[in-house]
Amino acid sequence: MDGTLPSAVARPNLEAEVESLRLRLGGHIRHTPLMTVNGADLGLPPGHLALKLEQLQFAATFKTRAVFAELLTEGAVTSRSITVASQGNYGVAVAYAAQRLQLKARIFVPDGVPRVKLARIRGYGAEIVTAGRRARDVLAAQQRWVDATGAHVLRAGSPRAMLGCATLAPEIDEDCAGDTVLDTLVVPVGGGGLIAGLALGARPGLRLIGVEPLRAPTLSNALSAGTAVTITPTGIAVDTLGSRRICSSVLEVARRRVDQVVLVSDAAILNAQRALWSELRLLVESGAAVGIAALQSGAFRPAVGERVGVLLTGANAVAADTLR
Repeated sequence: MDGTLPSAVARPNLEAEVESLRLRLGGHIRHTPLMTVNGADLGLPPGHLALKLEQLQFAATFKTRAVFAELLTEGAVTSRSITVASQGNYGVAVAYAAQRLQLKARIFVPDGVPRVKLARIRGYGAEIVTAGRRARDVLAAQQRWVDATGAHVLRAGSPRAMLGCATLAPEIDEDCAGDTVLDTLVVPVGGGGLIAGLALGARPGLRLIGVEPLRAPTLSNALSAGTAVTITPTGIAVDTLGSRRICSSVLEVARRRVDQVVLVSDAAILNAQRALWSELRLLVESGAAVGIAALQSGAFRPAVGERVGVLLTGANAVAADTLR
């Protein structure tokens, strides 16, 4: 798909494009399970709650869909070397895909990336370059390498990457039938590519609720300002949901397709992580727990009888004993 995301929204054959991409990705990604629990299991009002376990995706992140969507597009990648600037999970997904496709990957990261994610990147055979604290320093170091080598640059916000995320929507619908069809899907928001992609793939009538950390309100601030703004994200989920700026195409899709964006505190995120582990033995990273945090904290309150699903996005997390 060419062009920007807003033009993609208007494409009449978008559903067919998403389905075609699903078929192309079939041998490279998992159809992750949908788990149905009683909300009471997590301290919520009793009732149906669906959990999309995308933390069980290859490389333990939904971003694997986005990476393969770009790498498997005919003619999109002409170099045997690929690179990404990442705070962690996108780098893990690129490293994994590079190993599978026998490509050379160099991942440029800022200082402070969690050691578990660096270990995952190295484990897949990619090279890591730590290039300072500031995003512009990381991007400058990456650009110097691209200029010298001609490596292909992957970006989480590319239209093709968002279509990769869009493949989640029909997958969820396939796993819900009859009375279990979802009314609402609760989605973590960092750079916004995931929820924008889901907006592309979602069936009419499915409500999308975005959740951001209170200390990283990138999309919330942009929606309030009416334009993309730059923030300084902090907090326990900064390595997964700590984007400094939402791109304008994501913002336009959010205005059109996202019903609500809510904020949750670090304490609520940690409580949700702990509940998922202690009650369901689901280990997720902090950024993946924000949807449950929104429900537990009341930041998002579904209507009585509303059928809600929560997307759990990644598990490149520290060991479970830290959640006790």
